[in-house]
Amino acid sequence: MLNIKNKVLISLLIFLFSISIFAQRRGGNHMFPHDSSGLKGPRGRWADSSNSMFERRKEKLEKLKVWRMVDYLNLSSQQSEKFFPKYHKYKEKLRNHHKNMESVILELDNKLRRKEYDPDESDLNKYLNKLAQIRENRSKIKKEFLKNVDGILNTKQKMKLLIFEDKFKRQIMRELHRMRGKGKQPNLRR
Repeated sequence: MLNIKNKVLISLLIFLFSISIFAQRRGGNHMFPHDSSGLKGPRGRWADSSNSMFERRKEKLEKLKVWRMVDYLNLSSQQSEKFFPKYHKYKEKLRNHHKNMESVILELDNKLRRKEYDPDESDLNKYLNKLAQIRENRSKIKKEFLKNVDGILNTKQKMKLLIFEDKFKRQIMRELHRMRGKGKQPNLRR
């Protein structure tokens, strides 16, 4: 059960995160905001003006995520000591994987913007195969990570871990929408 202090801390973290996200996304096309250099996202337009602020909020959200993960997986302190170094290495691999995905998408987007570019079926198949390979690699990374935590997490904890990320993201987004739309404090119950 969450005590008052934890609820206040979580509310503050969610509030700070929501302010940064919604303030940064005002105006423009947010699905594909681009300039002459191509697509921009957290490491582009937003980071140009407030990189340290963005990074601080990202760190706070990451701390909230770790706290929730410990609680959701019911990790002991011994498990946490062994699990989180492996988890951080896994997340770094995923970040690198995501950069690869972004570069393929950016390459394709840049080609599609050129008026003279006339793609054919071989171009479609080339990018389809590249993206499928990247997705397959992501799946391999996840399977490898789950094997690496054998002996640290039990089977139930590993199964909970499989759904934790999506569950956490949905909960954060739901709270952000609730706060933005109704002006209410976030509901922190699971």
